Amino acid sequence: MILPLDGPSALRALRVYRRTGQALPQARIDLPVPDPSPQRRWTERLAPLDLLALPCAPSEEHPLHVLSPTAIGRPQASFVRAHVLGKLPEGSFFDLDNGLVIPCPELLYLRMASHLSPEAHALLAYELAGTYARDPEDPRLGTSVFGVPPVTSVERIRSYLARYGRRNGTALCAHNLASARDNAWSPMEALIALFALLPPSEQGYGLGQISLNV
Repeated sequence: MILPLDGPSALRALRVYRRTGQALPQARIDLPVPDPSPQRRWTERLAPLDLLALPCAPSEEHPLHVLSPTAIGRPQASFVRAHVLGKLPEGSFFDLDNGLVIPCPELLYLRMASHLSPEAHALLAYELAGTYARDPEDPRLGTSVFGVPPVTSVERIRSYLARYGRRNGTALCAHNLASARDNAWSPMEALIALFALLPPSEQGYGLGQISLNV
């Protein structure tokens, strides 16, 4: 099976993976075509519930978010919400060696912009560039893990957005990223740093430049 995940599903998989303490694979790949092999078609039972921290199989109400490089290769199933992504910067994905393929953290940050408020989106950058991972099942109130390797940095996200080009969503991503910093070691530290940096017009304190020392 090759299951390229998108958005919320990819973020769940990344959080599960980070909680093992492993660093992401060094090699990056391009977006593969989804493939249910050795099964002939996509069924709910193909979803690896443990690797996605899912309490039950995906459904039409709670779908898997999946990516495909072509419309022809897009999974046709009621429990899948599939999106086609054509031209992307080279090496925008990671193969987790368990059938799951996820966007690189920089692309994941971009893909999550439409799913999160500006503040939550900025906090995602803190998490990806920090040394903690939120609970994949309950990110707000669940137990985070600490001391895990960062999977990107604010500068790498900024550089990726420049390579991605002026497309839908990149301006918003760049705006939200301006309030993020590297090396946050906990969600609480990230939250305090975020509102210290946000200007008063965005409900912050506008305290100027800060650095976090992991």
